[in-house]
Amino acid sequence: MRVLALVLIITFTLQPISYAQDDLDFSFEQLYERLGYTDLLTALEQFDETFNYDISLPSKIPFRADKYLGRVSEQGLSIALIGEDDERVFRIHILKESVEVPNMSEQRVLKDGTTVFLFDVEESADPYVSWLYMEKNDVTYSFVLNGYRPEIRHYKLMGIAESVE
Repeated sequence: MRVLALVLIITFTLQPISYAQDDLDFSFEQLYERLGYTDLLTALEQFDETFNYDISLPSKIPFRADKYLGRVSEQGLSIALIGEDDERVFRIHILKESVEVPNMSEQRVLKDGTTVFLFDVEESADPYVSWLYMEKNDVTYSFVLNGYRPEIRHYKLMGIAESVE
């Protein structure tokens, strides 16, 4: 009986390791699909049916995107735009609630008077990530951009924020 219990424990303990190894071979698109993302148009339709309020998407994006994915959750809508080389990712989160902005954020103001907060994530899996948060049109927008030098990321994120009407 003890041997059977030990075999079962070892089997269930080692099983996730084999799945983790398999996950390393995924493209960004496959990874996002596993996280519940679908094509963007489907996600936008689902968001409209679920939340029934208008949102404004930015008219400017930071690079030429090859893949447009989206996911609806209880909190709102998440969009992932993936570059053709799978190295550039731009994410948009549109949330129905306010978020707590990190203390280290840099505060700026858009041309229309909207206050935005910029925050760099230095210690993460990808050390080249910047976030921009803002509240506009009764929702919270958060934009996330990887790659580029920090000053270029901030410039691009500010331009994106300015393009939300």
